[in-house]
Amino acid sequence: MADFEKKVKITVISDRCDAKAPSDHEKTEFKTSGRLISAGGRVVLSYNDSELLDGSNSGVELSFDASDPEVVTMLRRGDISAMMVFDKSNCHRSVYRTPYMNFDLEIRTSAVDNQLLLFGRLHLNYVIDILGISAERNDLTVIISER
Repeated sequence: MADFEKKVKITVISDRCDAKAPSDHEKTEFKTSGRLISAGGRVVLSYNDSELLDGSNSGVELSFDASDPEVVTMLRRGDISAMMVFDKSNCHRSVYRTPYMNFDLEIRTSAVDNQLLLFGRLHLNYVIDILGISAERNDLTVIISER
């Protein structure tokens, strides 16, 4: 795959619920712009999602190895930061850092459908267990199109 960098329009659709009360959903959708970069076999989609976090300074990078697109890493930077790995084969742990306190997370991924390079779509279905507090089921879809 040839290296490239391009500006893209991004739609992020998130549907989440308490894992113990799956009928009570919180669905959000927002549109933004960002960059899609492919370099050295690694693909990175970056965008800012501050509007979802009450104006907090926050950037997101979704990345994966082009030869293994079913393992996706989300790196959140800013006032709220975390690194989360979505991989159906393994459960991953992380720390979610906020200005107020840190939370230990466990990420259990049930589906990764990564067609970002083929059809401009990435879908993740996973449970985030905030250890000792709650578990939340998430259904995240990211759709990109060229500007």
